[in-house]
Order: sequence, then C-alpha cells, then structure tokens
Amino acid sequence: MSRIQLAGPGNRILTTLKFMRDPFTCYAQWKQKYGPTFLVKALNGDVVVTSNTENIRRVFAARFDEIGQFAVETAKPLMGGSSVILVEGEQHRRERALLSPSFHGERISGKAEEIQDVALRVANPWKTGQSLRIMDPTLEVSLEVIIRVVFGVQSQERVELYKTKIKSFVSSFRPVLAFSRLLQRPLFGLSPWTGFVKARDEFFELLDEEIHTRNNADSGDNLLSRLIHAKYDDGGDVESNNIRDQLVTMLLAGHETTQIAMAWAMSWLHRNPEILTRLRDELHSLDSLDDVVKNELLEGVCHESLRLNSIVSDIVRSLRKPMQFEELDLPAGTNLGVAICLVHEDPEIYPEPKRFDPDRWSKRKYKPYEFMPFGGGIRRCIGATLAILEMKVVIATWIKNFRFALPDDVPAVEPTYRRNITMAPKSGIPLVFEGKI
Repeated sequence: MSRIQLAGPGNRILTTLKFMRDPFTCYAQWKQKYGPTFLVKALNGDVVVTSNTENIRRVFAARFDEIGQFAVETAKPLMGGSSVILVEGEQHRRERALLSPSFHGERISGKAEEIQDVALRVANPWKTGQSLRIMDPTLEVSLEVIIRVVFGVQSQERVELYKTKIKSFVSSFRPVLAFSRLLQRPLFGLSPWTGFVKARDEFFELLDEEIHTRNNADSGDNLLSRLIHAKYDDGGDVESNNIRDQLVTMLLAGHETTQIAMAWAMSWLHRNPEILTRLRDELHSLDSLDDVVKNELLEGVCHESLRLNSIVSDIVRSLRKPMQFEELDLPAGTNLGVAICLVHEDPEIYPEPKRFDPDRWSKRKYKPYEFMPFGGGIRRCIGATLAILEMKVVIATWIKNFRFALPDDVPAVEPTYRRNITMAPKSGIPLVFEGKI
C-alpha cells in the first residue's frame, strides 16, 4: 500500500470509529473532499475506496485468481473457515458450484407459496389499531423462511427453537469484533467475545444435531438435504463442518439483509400513498401468485428500496494480481472498497436520486456495476434470487390483505444505524395496523 499515492482521511483510529458509526455520511463527505476514489486507513487495513463505475466494472470482471476477500480472519469465528464468503480461489469456485443449483430461479420460484404462508402466519396475531415496529415481523418472516426453505425444518416447535438460538447468536456479535482480532479473545469472562462464543457454540450444536439426524433421512427439497447428499465436481464428499459453515453463511448473509430490505419497502410505500394505491390495485387485479411475482411495479418498489437504502455501505476485496484503475495502477495486495451507497445515489445514474421512484426501473435497465445490492462479479450473493422472491411475496401479501398507516410523529427522513455489518432504520419502521382488507 505504500506505493499508492492517494488522498483520504488521516487519523486511523478516528476514521475507524467514525466509519463504524455512520459509513454513509463518511463516504459522502470523503467523496466530496477527495473525489470518487480515495484511500481509507482503518484499524483492519488500508482500503482504496471507489465509486467510479468504470473502476467497479473492472473489479467485478476479475477472475477467481485475481481477487479475494478482505480481512477474512475476523469473520471466520462467525461464519466458519469453509464459508463460501470467506474462502478464495479454487476452493471458492468449488463451494459456489456446490451451492448455486439450490438457488436457480425455477427451484426458488417454487417456494413462493411457502413464503406466502409464512407471511400470513406472522401477521395472524395483529390486532386492529396495534402499533407495529415492522422490523419485528419482517425478522420473524426472514428467519422462518431460512429455517424452513434453507434448513428444511418444518415442525413449528423446532422452528421456534431455531429462532431463539439464532437471535441469541446474531445479537451477541458486536460490530467492533469485526474490526480487530485483538478483541476476539476472552477477558476474565467479561468481554463481548465470551458471550458471543457461548451463543455461537449453542447454535452450532443445534445445527450439528440437525445434520446428523438428517444424514439418513429424505427430508424434502431444501439446501441442507441437498448438501448432505451432494458431491463436489471431482466426486469428493462434503464434510459435516463444511455443510454447517454454508448453512450459517446463508443465514447471516440472508436473514438480516432481507428483514431490513422488506422493512424499508413498507416504509417507502406508506410514505408514498399514490404508489401504494397503484400497487394494491394492480395486485388485486392479478389472478395468481406467479403473476404477482412478475408484476413490474412490485419489482420496481423492491429495487428502489434496495437502491435508496443500501443494507451494507460497501463491499471490500483484496487484489491477488495488479489491477489498473482510471486514476492509478494498483499492486497485488491492495484492498479495494466498492462504495455501493455512493453509486446508488449518483445523480448521473439516477436522476433525483433521493426520490422514491419505482417507475425508473421500467424505463431503464441498469448495469451490474450501477445497481449492486447483492454485490457483483464472482462473489455476487448466491441467495439474491431467494431474497428478491421473499421481498416480493411478503410485501405483496401484506399490502394486498392488510392496511397500515404511518404514525403521526414519523420523521421526515428515517435515520439509520449500524447493527453488525448491516445498516438498518433506527426506528425499526413504526406502522399502525388498520386491519384486514
């Protein structure tokens, strides 16, 4: 990194603390001060951050041997050493090839009715006039979809057990633990690390039990069952620890992001009543769930929500071979950050970028380096198809069957905060349930 001459914020500790708290504001300020490409010095390494779409196109075009992950050691205790997100090169290709068939469009589209059932079951206890924090029910939905569709657990009692263990596991991981290995150690039993390890081990034990129990059982069309009976392309077996790591990865990469995305979509729809009315009318005119999933306005609502509210501010990679950007030549070993949030609000790409406009998606097809809520290139999120389907089905089910209202004191702009790796609405999106339609 010493060979790179690039402007950026100076104080490493202060930069890290500011970025951990509010990456969106940091990136906006740094772009304004230093330009579209700048150097960020953080506690977990120096990163060349760019919002230049030509640079991003080159990053996404990189091959398995040209680009790898950043700061994987801090994430291994969370996801496991063989997680498809953390491994690199040929191993990454093999793990991705193992998982990809489970998320092909046709296979995933067959889960729409199951997702709809989950959405209705979660909504069943709501009472007219009840105040909801909509991120609570979207969490219940996203967890249950993963537990049922990915893990293949069907007993409601066991689904609830999984929810309890997962919530404890996820909430025990503090954002600061992802920025330094020094904090990943016990300290007289009082550190955040100690509580995380306890919750993680309890959840991993539950998954190991599930894998062992299902080894000799035919338990339906789900990712766990397919992994148990799968083989690598060279004929090798998939070890139990590897299966567990991939299940944990799908959980961590999928449940919280989808929970937040659905909550934002509900917020934007109720802040834009004319669009809400249009969508509801269109949904009521459709005859099948398949037609609902294909609805153009619904897709625009989902995409626009993902654009306006990046769940993660960036994606970071590490170069294994040199790469040329428009501004400079980058040596192997350089860490690269793609500033998703800056691209998604670039007025050159999205006119009036702060405006919620689902119709923009029917007027233009955006390139993979212009719209990237699921990353891009060889490491684009495997579960993107499931996440979009879930978003569409849940939003459509709730909008078509129920009415909600914004509370009187809703802020003009919804503030965000960092949860773990993700950024979420600070209020949890309050809505008042007005009853069934």
